[in-house]
Amino acid sequence: MTDYNNLFENEEKYSKIIKYLNENPIDNLEFNPKKGYILIDYNPKVKSKNDGDTLHSLPKFFDIRFMDKLAGDKKEAIEIMEYFKKTNKGALKENLMNYLKKTDLSMEKLGKEACVSKQTISKIINGQLTPRKKTIFGLAFAFKLNLKETEELLSYGGYTFNPTDPFDVVVEGAITYGYDLEETNYILEKLNLDTFGIK
Repeated sequence: MTDYNNLFENEEKYSKIIKYLNENPIDNLEFNPKKGYILIDYNPKVKSKNDGDTLHSLPKFFDIRFMDKLAGDKKEAIEIMEYFKKTNKGALKENLMNYLKKTDLSMEKLGKEACVSKQTISKIINGQLTPRKKTIFGLAFAFKLNLKETEELLSYGGYTFNPTDPFDVVVEGAITYGYDLEETNYILEKLNLDTFGIK
C-alpha cells in the first residue's frame, strides 16, 4: 500500500489530500477505458429492439455494461449513449458561457488555465466538439468550481466521477479541498498518474 505521508513528506499544504487518499486509497484499482460512465439527470424511457415495445427506465448512473444488456449489442449501446450526450450539449454550452461571464475570462485565457487550446474551447462552446472528461476537469479548475459545480459540468459532457479510476479519485479530492491545477498536477505526478498539460 502506498505511504502517502512519505510521498508528500514535510509539505503541510498537501495534508488534506493525504487524508483524502488514505480514506479513498487508489492502490490496486482497475480502470477499463472502454467502460464509459455517463450521468443522466432525467429518467427517460428507452425502447429495446430485443424486447419489442418494452420500455426500460434508465437508472441515473449507468455504464456500457448495462447498455450492452439493454440493447443487446455494443453498437446500439454506444448510439444510445451518444444520443444522451448530444441532448446535453446545449446545457454544456450555456453552463460554460455563464462561467465565462462570471469569471470574465477570454477564451484564450480560459484555454491556458484549463491546459487546452483556444480552438478547442471555441469548438466545445459552438457544439462542434464533445470534450473529453479530462478537458472538463481542466475547465473546472480554470473556473475554480466546487465539487457540486464540477459534477454538474461533467454531467453535461456525459460523464461522472469514476470511483475506480485513480485519476478521478485524486481530482475529486483535489477539488474537494481547493487545490489548484498546478498543485493537482504535482499530486498526480507524485502518484505516477497522468497529468494535465503544461500552461
